[in-house]
Amino acid sequence: MANPPAHKELEFDEHTEDGYSKAFVDSCTEETPMRRGVLLHGLCPRCHGPMDFPVVSQANRGTRSKGKARTATVPLLCTCTRDHQGRPGGEHGCGAYWNIELS
Repeated sequence: MANPPAHKELEFDEHTEDGYSKAFVDSCTEETPMRRGVLLHGLCPRCHGPMDFPVVSQANRGTRSKGKARTATVPLLCTCTRDHQGRPGGEHGCGAYWNIELS
């Protein structure tokens, strides 16, 4: 992503919208392999804050049938470290959440 959108200083709000999944996937710059999955790097689709989200693939995929790709619905939430007024103590993000499909 050449010019990422500027961070929006929104109040904390547990919120989702239909376009969040596609917006996050389109913003992902890389997947860093981890011992039991991957770390996704992208932008929150609501506040545009940079975020990393670990996906533990061993727990999501199980065994694979020969020749068949397996997908998993993975719930994500904003984990940006930017300030969002009204955010509960000890929490990260702006409150946005969405699902993505991983294979």
